[in-house]
Amino acid sequence: MSCCPYKKPPSLEIMAKNLFNTMVSTISHAARTGQIITEHDLMERRLKICNECPSKSGARCHECGCFISLKVGVKVATCPIGKW
Repeated sequence: MSCCPYKKPPSLEIMAKNLFNTMVSTISHAARTGQIITEHDLMERRLKICNECPSKSGARCHECGCFISLKVGVKVATCPIGKW
């Protein structure tokens, strides 16, 4: 399922900001807990939600611009529209 054709993906600036924020959160969390990657079952649940979402555009999220298969595995990552 892909997003509506009239909706533009985020700008490169927004995607870079999203990536930077996720990286900072991940590094901070890893420093405290030693964990970066989420558990397999949680990753699968996130991926299922993303695959059914109308904001999925190919391999990417049309809301944040992230590659879904990578983002679902990052422990501290969150869905930009609050689905997970």
